[in-house]
Amino acid sequence: MATWSGWSKPYGDSRAMAVGVDAWISSSSDTEVYITVSVLAKSGDAGTWEAAYQYGVVTQDGHAAAGNRGADWNEAGRGVLNAGNGVAQGQHTYGPFTRETSAYNVTCWGKSWGETVNGYGAWAGSAEVYTTVTVPARPVYAPPAATGVTNTRQDDSRNVVAWANHSDATHPYDSIKVERSIDGGSWSQIASISGAATSYVDASTAANHAYAYRVRAQNAAGFSAYATSGTTYNTPAAPRGIVASRSAANTVTLAIDNPALTATALELQRSASGTDGWAAVKTVPGSPVAEAEDEPGGGTFYYRARNTRASLASGWSAASNKVVTIVAPAAPSLIAPASGVTLPKTQPTVSFSWKHNPIDGSEQSAAQLQHSVNGGSTWTAVQVTGNDQETAVANSWEKNATVTWRVRTKGAHADYGPWSSVQAFKVCQVPSVAISSPAADGTVLNDVPLSVAWTYADESGTQQRAALSIADSQERELWSTVVQGPAASLSIPSSELLPENHGSFRIALTAYSTSGLAASASRTFSTDYEEPAEPGLQVEVDPVRGSVAATVFEGAAATGVPRTASLGLFRARPDGTLLCLADGVASGTGVTDLYPPLDCDLCYLAVAYTENGLTARTERAARVPSGGAVFFNFGDHGYADVAKVAMDVEWSMSVATDGEVIDTAGAEDPLVFFGTAKSVEGGVSGDVWRNAAIAPARWSDEACRAEAFERLAADTGIKIVRYPSGSVMPAHTSCKTATSAANGLVSSVEVTARKVRADELVL
Repeated sequence: MATWSGWSKPYGDSRAMAVGVDAWISSSSDTEVYITVSVLAKSGDAGTWEAAYQYGVVTQDGHAAAGNRGADWNEAGRGVLNAGNGVAQGQHTYGPFTRETSAYNVTCWGKSWGETVNGYGAWAGSAEVYTTVTVPARPVYAPPAATGVTNTRQDDSRNVVAWANHSDATHPYDSIKVERSIDGGSWSQIASISGAATSYVDASTAANHAYAYRVRAQNAAGFSAYATSGTTYNTPAAPRGIVASRSAANTVTLAIDNPALTATALELQRSASGTDGWAAVKTVPGSPVAEAEDEPGGGTFYYRARNTRASLASGWSAASNKVVTIVAPAAPSLIAPASGVTLPKTQPTVSFSWKHNPIDGSEQSAAQLQHSVNGGSTWTAVQVTGNDQETAVANSWEKNATVTWRVRTKGAHADYGPWSSVQAFKVCQVPSVAISSPAADGTVLNDVPLSVAWTYADESGTQQRAALSIADSQERELWSTVVQGPAASLSIPSSELLPENHGSFRIALTAYSTSGLAASASRTFSTDYEEPAEPGLQVEVDPVRGSVAATVFEGAAATGVPRTASLGLFRARPDGTLLCLADGVASGTGVTDLYPPLDCDLCYLAVAYTENGLTARTERAARVPSGGAVFFNFGDHGYADVAKVAMDVEWSMSVATDGEVIDTAGAEDPLVFFGTAKSVEGGVSGDVWRNAAIAPARWSDEACRAEAFERLAADTGIKIVRYPSGSVMPAHTSCKTATSAANGLVSSVEVTARKVRADELVL
């Protein structure tokens, strides 16, 4: 045995017994071991201790608790001591014991004590002995490589690298090293992370670069092999600039300064302005594309480009320089003479004009004009040099000829462009017209109606229509008409035109030919005719009702003066127009002007008419005083009923323009949009007497009393409100009366009015 206990001497003499133990690792693997413990009992040798004979003993082997490995034991053997012979020998194997990252010790023992064995008495004492066995640390080997390395692009500044780990107890991952290659260059470590990690976020990527990653694990024994991802590509950089040059008449070569590292293609666009209207030209594969070619036809062009890789696209480059290709121009646009016009044969030359339409931007270098009088069967050519886009041609065509013309132009290109479409015009004789009645300028007319006649001559057509107008000496147009067809005279009824007596006038006539030409003539005349006798006019103002009564009479006619056939009665408005109160009435007819403006100078006119429309006038002035009162006309009988507020009267008026206020996002002040409509509102208040018998004289008339305002409140029609100093308006009113708390004989009146449209009223 490797280790023995001390001697057990229970009898106080030289008889002795000892126990020996031996322990060792009997089998092992990288992760665990088994330990075998052997025990043997013996008595002393004759030379040292007195041998013990024929005592029964039992042995036990085992190991003590070690961490969480527990403790265990077994009986080793039984035997009878016989001097120096070993007895009760036995052994047992224990385990497994896990190999840890560090070595540790397991305590093993052997014990012996007496028991009766095979009829021999038991040894009276006992002995035990201990030994230790070291469980070696678990071995560590280089780690296996990770697998399934992926590289996922999230955006231009962020990639996610992921992998699968394959560590175990003897092949641990203490750490993982992440390395990166940019654009296929050398590898450099960018991170050392926990051995348990299975992904890494690289937040230091940038556009226009390609990234690949590889990872390897590390432990105390060394590194694993590398595991490598695929490559991700970020958005390519935009081209830095494009230089465009014309390499042939219609071919453009593009040199592209292209720093893209990740592009697989280049998209090319073309524009005529360089600012908008970009159109796709082509997609050119390549990494990167440094040159391209286009055949755009003729014109002025700009180019721009961007790099792409699948769905990734750079920004567009700045527009290239302007490049002009050379091509014959498009057909010009004809301007004049326009198609369908008629030109007079008396015009010595005809000016032709057109617009050069270059495709390549080059100005006109020459033009050819052709004209034909037989619809294009034969042509006469006119050559134009330089950039002139008009030319004059002698008017040598026959009268009533139809001239067809066309133009083609040349630019920088050697060829002319196509002919324009054709336009056609006519060359005709100008018609002549002369006014025959009145027969001469300055003719004096002494009667109405006015008759006008003219003569018309036309070698290229007939009179299609004639336009006439008559103006006074101030060139103010008094009357006009258009006569359709060939008619060459008309009589103007006095109802349409009654020239003022002793006035001067001018007739203007323009006759239009079916050829499209026209001729004009004019004639002056004056008037000096006998008028009827001046009518009589009687005007009476009613200050109580605010009205004016007017009566018109036939005047006394002298010998030879035309007889008065009827009479008319009018009031002049401030703008000079006349308000008709009566017309076509007999002598002695009276009319009441129920609601004239207050406090204004009014002018009433009586007009006498003869059978042929001659007139004579008489004027009378009048003024309707308001006395400071506000008048309301109402009722179903021509607004003849009147109510007025004269006592303690107050009034107000407001005018509001129709509009809409709109708040706009991001602006401190709103917008205002004004309409054309206006809202006019007014308010009138005052007091009226309830009993005329006791009312002061100035407020005792019927229109000033409460009964008048009770009728006003009950009336459902439109009212006419007249304010002092002239304002008259149709209105919708609301009237409220109440007995005065201070004076029961007086009622307070409040009227609100809003101006309304009253088309049937003539104010």
